[in-house]
Amino acid sequence: MEIKVWADVHSTGLFNYEGEYLLQEETTISDKTWKDLQDWVEAYDIVTTMSQHERKQNKKLIKLLDKEGLRLLTQISKEWNKDKKSQEKLLFRYYSEGFLEYIIFN
Repeated sequence: MEIKVWADVHSTGLFNYEGEYLLQEETTISDKTWKDLQDWVEAYDIVTTMSQHERKQNKKLIKLLDKEGLRLLTQISKEWNKDKKSQEKLLFRYYSEGFLEYIIFN
């Protein structure tokens, strides 16, 4: 099962393979990591409304946000590596909202 870590506007930051966002109750992610994830999604909101030109001018900010997102992906994959219902192993992908591309597959 594939999970996408993505700071989409007004989302939880986690999406299943069908593109539906996931709630904490559907995971085994700790409260602290979940809060960090929500804070990251909120911090990324400023980028989601930027034009392509503005994104190019704010590469440093986007890289910092993506660095945090990748750290979160690593933490999340440690805390939640199997689907709660099926026990299927989870695969994680990171999508950079700032650069509009996948950065990592895990």
